Amino acid sequence: MEPEPGIFEAQPSPARAHLLRTRVNSLLREGLRRSIAIARSAIPDHAAAAEPVLDELDIDRRIAPAVFSLHRQISSGMREQDVTQVVIGLARLRACHDRGELFTDEIEVSTLRWDVCDHETAHYIYSSTGPRGPNDELPTMLPVPDFEQHAVAVRRAQDLLRVASPDMHGEVTALVSSIRLYDQRHIGSVSTPRSFGLMHLHLPTSPPEIDDPTVCFVDRITHETSHIALNAVMTQDKLVLNDPADRFRSPLRADPRPIAGIYHGTFVLSRVIHVLSRARAHHDSPALPTILEQLTTAFDDAHDTVAKHGQLSEAGQQILDSCRELVTRAT
Repeated sequence: MEPEPGIFEAQPSPARAHLLRTRVNSLLREGLRRSIAIARSAIPDHAAAAEPVLDELDIDRRIAPAVFSLHRQISSGMREQDVTQVVIGLARLRACHDRGELFTDEIEVSTLRWDVCDHETAHYIYSSTGPRGPNDELPTMLPVPDFEQHAVAVRRAQDLLRVASPDMHGEVTALVSSIRLYDQRHIGSVSTPRSFGLMHLHLPTSPPEIDDPTVCFVDRITHETSHIALNAVMTQDKLVLNDPADRFRSPLRADPRPIAGIYHGTFVLSRVIHVLSRARAHHDSPALPTILEQLTTAFDDAHDTVAKHGQLSEAGQQILDSCRELVTRAT
């Protein structure tokens, strides 16, 4: 199926976000269908117990991030021929069905729960390729003790998004199922296709962030929603064709990054600039002009790196051009 026109754009769009969510949900359902069919040959009763999930998965709703995590565990167990992992994954999938937890109709805000979604994020963070501190320290991933204080700031950020940038708020509503706050070191905020629709946000840390946590969380929510959106777009087109082993200087990370990572950064920065430039009319924050100046400098650096070194598909180039147009309109 050919993607509809407008899918390869940086401009936030609730309609496009809903289309992307539907596409990702469809891929999930078909993947689960294949996995359950394979499982029938070796563990037929466990496969049969999980089959009702397939009939319940409405691809027009926000499927819970846990279902994506469990699909990954089941398919990973099959690749590794780990029957125990497959059985547990199928059983947990059926348990989600029985508890009515296949969907997340309202965006949940919480701290870490150490459920299957947090486990998947931890697998990434603590893997050999995960982030490390400047002296190769392992990162920290802990619950937030004073959670409600920060949850209030998140809700205020959601309210500001709704007023200042309805297009971005619509994307958040379509794509985001869960926001989890966590206490961390040596890692920033995280979102991953392993738990599609979930973002882990770290707390305000710098003095400007602590002084205005509402703007901080508007930035963080927009940032991670943009990663989620671009990951969904990349199920339709590869976008970046560079060798992942090649590394280039990134304005967002101290360590050299593959072009795909810098491309993600370019897309994300364009949309954060778009949103924060609109927020100025609705939120009195003396730090916003400086923040926007810094973000625009970082965007220019990232965009120039991708333009110079990126090997992009036609759709990938279209998105890159639209990032520049979005920033030009905002500034």
